[in-house]
Amino acid sequence: MSKDSSNTKQHESLLDNLELLGYGNSFNTEVCEMLESCAMFNQMERYDIETIAKHMLAYGAKPNTTLLKEGSFDPFMCILVKGKLAVNKENGTGDGKPTHLATILPGRTIGEMSLIDGQPHSATVTTTLQSTLLVLTRDHLNDLSRSHPKAANRLLLKIAQLLSHRLRQTSGKLIDYL
Repeated sequence: MSKDSSNTKQHESLLDNLELLGYGNSFNTEVCEMLESCAMFNQMERYDIETIAKHMLAYGAKPNTTLLKEGSFDPFMCILVKGKLAVNKENGTGDGKPTHLATILPGRTIGEMSLIDGQPHSATVTTTLQSTLLVLTRDHLNDLSRSHPKAANRLLLKIAQLLSHRLRQTSGKLIDYL
């Protein structure tokens, strides 16, 4: 099995645990409203938001649903629209108890690093409340890049800014430990 087909299988298993909330042109307005509620999209033109929304799917997830699994290869990004997520990482002691790293609230993203670099997820993310998520897969990002390169570039710039911001925060915290 090729890496691409393996990625698709893992991604499909994630989607099997989620409830598709809607799709198509009739649901696109709702996806646009969800995107506009996220800070990442607050300075984007409506046309770009509408274009990006056509390449995303909205899902519902019950509490205690694993969205990302540490070490898995799932090339997608989620935007939390409603609910709350827990980010945990194996602590390396072998006791099986994960370390809680963060709580994700609406408007935040998860999985963007794996979407961009194709590397395994660095942590496990689980819903703690009923949640609504927007999902952008690598395949959909590639489709967006081919059909609307300007909108895709604007989205990728937003993701790069987000990753840069997080790296600066982490670097600031790290210096406190040195």
